[in-house]
Parts: sequence; C-alpha cells; structure tokens
Amino acid sequence: MTKVAPLLLYSMRGENMNMVQMYISLDVCRPGLQETVYVTGGDQASRELCISLNVGGVPLDMQSGEVTAAYYSMINNSPVLGECRLEGGRIIHELTATECANTHTANIRVQDADGAVLYSPQLQVVSSAPIYSDRALSQSDELSALTKALADTMKSQVAGITESAANGVHTYTVTFGDNSTRTFTVQDGAAGPQGIPGTDGKDGAPGADGAPGKNGTDGRGINIAWVNDNGELQLEYSDGEEDNLGNVKGPRGVKGVKGDTGAQGPAGADGIGITDAQITEAGELQITYTDGTTVLLGEVVGPKGDTGAAGKDGVNGNDGAKGDKGDKGEKGDKGDKGDTGEKGDKGDKGDKGDKGDAGQNGACSGYFYAETRVPRVFLNNGNAALSVYEKVNSGDLISTYLDKITLKKGHVYSVTISGSLQVVSNESNNSGNYSIQMTDGYDDDLCREVTRIKRDGPKIAQTNDQHSFNFTRIYDASDEDITLYFMFEQSAYNTRLESFKGTITITALD
Repeated sequence: MTKVAPLLLYSMRGENMNMVQMYISLDVCRPGLQETVYVTGGDQASRELCISLNVGGVPLDMQSGEVTAAYYSMINNSPVLGECRLEGGRIIHELTATECANTHTANIRVQDADGAVLYSPQLQVVSSAPIYSDRALSQSDELSALTKALADTMKSQVAGITESAANGVHTYTVTFGDNSTRTFTVQDGAAGPQGIPGTDGKDGAPGADGAPGKNGTDGRGINIAWVNDNGELQLEYSDGEEDNLGNVKGPRGVKGVKGDTGAQGPAGADGIGITDAQITEAGELQITYTDGTTVLLGEVVGPKGDTGAAGKDGVNGNDGAKGDKGDKGEKGDKGDKGDTGEKGDKGDKGDKGDKGDAGQNGACSGYFYAETRVPRVFLNNGNAALSVYEKVNSGDLISTYLDKITLKKGHVYSVTISGSLQVVSNESNNSGNYSIQMTDGYDDDLCREVTRIKRDGPKIAQTNDQHSFNFTRIYDASDEDITLYFMFEQSAYNTRLESFKGTITITALD
C-alpha cells in the first residue's frame, strides 16, 4: 500500500461534481485528535472520507474481504454507527446529511477475520451553516415580479431600486432619472413541487480577479486537549477559555490478539541499587547503595523484653540400656557422716547470645523496573499509577501483577523508590507553579511530596522540568499480606506528568 502524507487532500470524482473525496492519514501510534475536516450543513451524498491507517508512519496492510471497517461518531451526545468500504487499501466512508449538519468527533473501527479489533485515533468533522438555504430560494420569485413591474412602469432612465421585506411581503421602490418614484409590493408564493433536474450547463469563461479582501481578524488556537474522567473532550484555547465538547469515549472493545514481540529498546540508564543491608549494634537498619553511599533507616530491633514465665516440667525420659557389670572394687574404709549444707542463692541471668544464622527462605530481595502507565497524563482530579516489571526476585516472598506489589505476611520489608520524572505546567494564573505527590494505595496517611516548584514574577505559558527523587519506607507485614499500589497525584492545579522511569528495591529485614 502506498504511503499517504499526513495532510488533508481533496479531489473530485467523475466528470461532474458527484463527490468530494477528502484524503486523511491517521497514525494509530499517536494519541489524541489528529485531523480536522470542514463541511457545510445541507451537504448530502457529496462528500467521502478516504482514510489511510499507519503504524508509526508505516501503512497498515488491509486486504478487502479479510478486513471490515465501521465509522463510529458522537452526534449530540449520542453514538452513531456508519458504514464503510475498502478500496485500494483505504477505508471509504460517505458522510451523511446528518453528519454534515453536526460538528462531531469520530473513530474508525477495523476488525480482521480472526476477530482482532483496532480503533483509529480521533478525527473531527466541523460543520458550518450555509449562507442561503434551498428553501429560501424556492419560495421567492422577486426577480420575475420586479422585471415585470419595471417593464410596465418604465418612463425614463431608472436611477436606483431599494427593497424592504417583512413577513414574506417584499416592497420595492423604483427611483427614476427625473426623481419620481414608484412602489411595488410582492407577496411570497407557496413552494412549488420539486422540478426535474436540468442538464449540466457549459463551463463559463473565467471571471476577472476580484479585489483583495480585507485582512481577517486573528483566530484563536488550541493550547491543549484532553479527555476527562467522564470521557468528555475538553479544550483549552489560546485566550484561556475552556470548552467541553461532550462524550468522546466509545464502548470498550473486545480484547485484541497478542501482537508480535517488538524490537529491543535501547538500554536504560543505570539506577541506584542496594549492595548490602545489615543491622548495626545499636539495632538500626543500615543500607549501602551501589554508588557507595550509606543511609541509616532508624531502629528496627526493639528493646529487650521481660523474662518469660518458667516452662512446665518435661516428660520423664525412657530408662537407658543396662550397662556392663564392672569389676569388683576393694572395700574402702567407713567414712564419717558429713553435715548438711545450706541451700545456695539463685544465679544471675546469663548474657544474650549471638544472633543465629538466617533460616532457610528467611529473607528475600527484589529489584523492579517501574514507569508510568501512560506516557502523558493530565493530573487534574486524577492520578497516574506505576507499572511494575520484575527484574530480580529471590526468596519467593514478593509477588507482582501489573501495577500492584504484594508483600507476603510474616516479615518486615524495606521499600526504596528512586527515579526521575518530567513535569509540565500550563497554569498561567500562578506563573507556572506545580506540585506532584505519591501515595502507596495502602496507608491513607502516606502522602509524600516528590516535587514542588513555585515561580514568582511574570506569568509564563508553560514549564517543562526534569526532577529526580529517592525515598525509603518500612512496611510491617508480620500479621497480614500488604499490597502496594504506587500512584502520582497532583498537589497543585493544572499539573501534567509527562513520564516517570525508575526502580523499586525491596528487602526483607528478618
């Protein structure tokens, strides 16, 4: 299939004006609204969308008979399904009169013979009203009436004609060269039946170039577009005003088939890992990182407990085997009877013994790669979760599923999160101030601010900054499993998270 440039092209089909064909190229790897098409209300059976789908700039292979397509649009907050056909590797959809008369957004749904479903990015159809409707033209015959009136009353050269109209009554005032006037009144007649279409006339000679028009007033552009939590398309214009274009989020499609494994991406930057974790003589947890730095995370060994109650007497053991008979000794002299000795005092409690070796499967470590679930997210009244990818996991005490990490009960864990994030702010009212915080989805009281900036002075339209952070927290899962769900949230209005990449290091401390 021939690659189509991502521009909107127009062509006429046939010898006459049978159809306006509008060529559109949409890339399924790019998010958001990609193309805008302009039509006029009243168009019908005259416009076709000729859509090519690309994957990262490479045309998507679509064979007729194996692939079906449909046109999904949202008109007056109601979903509308339109038919499509395939021609020459393109998806063809003829715009209906209803679609031409209403500004709307649309997606193309493509399904192959195996049931795989793919939705295109959004396109927008913008409708404008015609200057003069067919109905108004068919209900008036002012020109014929005026011609007859002039023929009946012409006495001298006509200097001018003026017209006024109200409630279907047209009044014409004719001024002659001698300054005399005459007034005529014409009533709109009822609409006649639809006439038979006439034959096409010959092309007229090209007209002379008109005078240059006046410069138009400056239009307004779009700063940013996003879909809110209700599935509605929101626009922010260059003049600061916002507009809600209604629901654009379609129904959830069926699960697609697993795609081919992509090419290996470039190697990521080295993160900071943990090379050693030990408890000091003071009972504090000491972590040593791969860059040689160490950090004390506080006391993790509690104070010495009180002496426990004495245990119950043990069960008598079995009699031992009878020993061999010894040799008969010589008879000794009878000794004197000794005095009964006094009962001795209770001895002091012995010192605490050295820490024993770790038992089998008694500790674990885990190293994970983490990033935000989407490459760009607007955090107003929303959040962005971390997607977790396992790199190293020893000891079988940690389990992961998508963006959730479960710490199995019976242990105390140290969790370290480090990485960098890109933050963008569009808040012109506070000079680009922004702030992002992180929660763990487990402890409602944990709300850790990871980045904040406040700019004083002249207002600015946009900021784009890179930040890094590193923090550690202890989780006690002695009595139950703990499931962690790390999320970024805004703590200042109009903050957008562009991306996050980092590592999560987990160590069992017992």
